[in-house]
Amino acid sequence: MYILFDRTSTARLCLAQNAPDCVRLAAEDLRRNLLDLSGKTAGFDLVTASVGDAITIVTDPASAPAHIEGYAVTVRENGVRITGADALGTVYGIYAFATKCLGIDPLYQFTDIFPETRECMALSDMEITSAENPTRYRGWFINDEDFLSGFAPSGAKRAITYNKDFFKEVLSVSMMDRIFESALRLGMNTIIPCSFIDILNPAEEAIVEQAVARGLYVSQHHQEPAGVAYFAAENYMLAHHPGKAVSFIQSPAEMEEIWRTYIQKWAKYGQNVIWQLGLRGKGDKAVWYSDGSVGDDGAARGEIISRAIATQHRIIAETLGHSDFVSTSTLWLEGAELYDKGYLQMPESTIVVFSDIGDTQLFGADFYRVQRREGCSYGVYYHAGFFVEGPHYTDGTDPRKMVYCYRDAEKYCSLDFSILNVANVREMCSSIRLNAAILAGKPSEFDLDAYYQTVYPTLYGDAGREVAELEKRYFDAIGDAGNEIGQEMIDFTDFHYYSLPDLPFPYYPLTDGAIMRMGCGILGFWRRECGTWKVYVENEKHFKFVYGVYRQCTEDFAALLPRVAKTEQRIPTNALAHYRLAIRHKIELMLRLCQWALCACEIAMGKDAKANKERGIAALREIMELREEFNRGKWQGWYDCDRRLDIPKRIGELESYEIKE
Repeated sequence: MYILFDRTSTARLCLAQNAPDCVRLAAEDLRRNLLDLSGKTAGFDLVTASVGDAITIVTDPASAPAHIEGYAVTVRENGVRITGADALGTVYGIYAFATKCLGIDPLYQFTDIFPETRECMALSDMEITSAENPTRYRGWFINDEDFLSGFAPSGAKRAITYNKDFFKEVLSVSMMDRIFESALRLGMNTIIPCSFIDILNPAEEAIVEQAVARGLYVSQHHQEPAGVAYFAAENYMLAHHPGKAVSFIQSPAEMEEIWRTYIQKWAKYGQNVIWQLGLRGKGDKAVWYSDGSVGDDGAARGEIISRAIATQHRIIAETLGHSDFVSTSTLWLEGAELYDKGYLQMPESTIVVFSDIGDTQLFGADFYRVQRREGCSYGVYYHAGFFVEGPHYTDGTDPRKMVYCYRDAEKYCSLDFSILNVANVREMCSSIRLNAAILAGKPSEFDLDAYYQTVYPTLYGDAGREVAELEKRYFDAIGDAGNEIGQEMIDFTDFHYYSLPDLPFPYYPLTDGAIMRMGCGILGFWRRECGTWKVYVENEKHFKFVYGVYRQCTEDFAALLPRVAKTEQRIPTNALAHYRLAIRHKIELMLRLCQWALCACEIAMGKDAKANKERGIAALREIMELREEFNRGKWQGWYDCDRRLDIPKRIGELESYEIKE
């Protein structure tokens, strides 16, 4: 037995004096965990001199598993040795020790699940050895981060013209560091740190700098080719070339200047950058929607995008002094069609990335139809969080669906790269944890039932299996708007919609975002002219169908609550707060949203409209009251910047809604 600490002594952490920042930061995280476990305010010193009785942390390819990011942890009576094959392998070894030996939840920063303090702790002899991860680059995209921006602002402002009431605050580095640490603890190595990051702003660059210090690869969203979003390019043009259009056709020299300026700034972080290549327009739309000079010929469109990609690739190579860098290009809608038809060319080394349809969390036709080219690499961008018609306020991606999609990603040779959209992180912990487990090996070999039976008892003790069953029933209760709505999503190309076989989970799930948008559409507060909700508002058959779905969802969510309350009595104290947020709250939230949407349907049908208006308002107010439990203490102010579902706005809309007699 190795004694980590007792009443009078603590182990020391020994690491090399020249250990890289990422290893030192992970060692400091481990020290903090040990202090919290022991209840001590001092001890577990980080030392550089070799000592016998210590937790020794080394990077030594010769004595670690012979694969990238490999690690080994050995516990013996005379000490602990954590060995990494490279710097990130050492980091993962440190966190594996924290998880498997100390019982630290990798997501404890967001779940608040942490072991109880004890006076002493000893470890039995053990060996922990890593397996090679089949997905080379895997990570998270922090996106539509309204809760985070209100909860943890840095005080620095962002210069962005898009939805400036929302994207106005730079997130604090300390909050982002908690996210980076959590990602690493779950075995991720890649991060897109936030929406529309502008590296020319020092406060935003500080976030990138911290991610790199953590050892993460930093990538960019598909709206940010060469590290610059359309809105940042607009600001640059206004400052340096007023009157010039953000157009690679009309202003090629100026666009090259912009790309070069941003590339030079990003290049400071060298091999830690995964470069995004492409040409997108304003607001995540095809370039021709904001640049009329592009034209409407497919070959010409493909040529201009291909030329932009080639130019960006050339500038990156010139700036770095070599072409041995990692790059991605995300196919979405028009990109997929152009690529499939051979109009879109890109460097052979660039990883081509497919996205699921965020509304449905299923891959579109582009994923299945586009031929994979020999010698090329492919990856996926998947949504656990997706604002507009997807999950945002709570987990909404059925675990069976995520497993299904990642198995297809493996089958279609598209797992060289994986990015998970995690929104604000805290609400998506179940999806995040599952995604990490799927990516830890081959998705085709992943056993969802075994996952529930092993992981949930570690989180919830003896009640773990009951919690797992409740979560399964929660996803079963989420309504399905049906396959037909997918056909209404053919906004730009038939590559968007794909007719899948019968599925054991909702095709188009009525997640929190979907319910909110549909309810607003029914009441006339929001319209989408070229897809989705219009079909339900104006088609009597579909309207009656979704009305029936809401009725069933309301019954199903309400039926779960007695069992939720009964199970809560068996939840360990340290997991109670997370159980209430991750299980009870999301069921209650979805119940109230369904009640509100049901009232919207009945108002539209003229069924006791005044009473339904009051019931709908009451349901929304209950959401405001329910979330206050999770908006205080450590999380004080978490929901104060709700700009996406915007429950207060929904209440105001319904209060001012005029009932027609």
